[in-house]
Amino acid sequence: MPYSEKPEYCRKYRLVFPCPPCCGFVSATGPTGPQGPAGDTGVTGPTGPQGPAGDTGVTGPTGPQGPAGDTGVTGPTGPQGPAGDTGATGPTGPQGPAGDTGATGPTGPQGPAGDTGATGPTGPQGPAGNTGATGPTGLQGPVGNTGATGPTGAQGPGGVVPPSSFASYFNYAMIFADGAQIPLSVITEDPTGQIALANGTQITLKPGYYLVSYHVSVYLRSAGFMQVTPSYNGAPHLELGIYSRTSEASTVGGSNTIVISVPSDTNFTLTYNSNAMSVEGAATVSVVKLQA
Repeated sequence: MPYSEKPEYCRKYRLVFPCPPCCGFVSATGPTGPQGPAGDTGVTGPTGPQGPAGDTGVTGPTGPQGPAGDTGVTGPTGPQGPAGDTGATGPTGPQGPAGDTGATGPTGPQGPAGDTGATGPTGPQGPAGNTGATGPTGLQGPVGNTGATGPTGAQGPGGVVPPSSFASYFNYAMIFADGAQIPLSVITEDPTGQIALANGTQITLKPGYYLVSYHVSVYLRSAGFMQVTPSYNGAPHLELGIYSRTSEASTVGGSNTIVISVPSDTNFTLTYNSNAMSVEGAATVSVVKLQA
């Protein structure tokens, strides 16, 4: 009987089944006993070699698209590739609307002058225009040659020389008081009356120009200064005075000569100032009226 038809007992697997000839554990088939408990799972054997690939099955339908994944980090820009060939020029499109007028550019350099055209006929004279403003006076031209001297005219009548006005005054061996006008006496009286001594200290002057020369000296009992200030036209003139000082008992003095203008009657005086006691003083004044 073939092995596949004869039930036999396999001593290796403890089963009753047709045992293949390769088993080697065939025994006489006895009565089937009760099934024993399942044994422990044996150790998994090594994986056998992969069999040949089977035929490719029919492609199934495309599944629905899954959700978009998160955007990955942008990688660094790669090097620029070489420029491609210039494509063919496309057809010219329609002209667009005119743009806004740009700012006026700077004036370019003046071009060369063109050839002079032929002179046209003279037109009719237009009406006279308004007179323009007077221009500035031009520079003075060179002096012309001196003309010939004309004949000398007849001598006119002799002029009348006006009388001269002059006077002089003095003071001698008198004590001068601080802040007081210096008293004077007449040496030479003015014959014309233009210059006159009024009250012993004031010299009256009529309008005109005068040359006034004066000198004052004084002996001071101790160290100090002397200041003499002329006054006329209603005001003192410290800038035209004289000043002198000493560090011990001594004589001090000074002189001055001035030209003054007298627009109206005025009194000329000399005022004395000092911080020391005077023993005695002297003064002279000369006045000459100038011919204008």
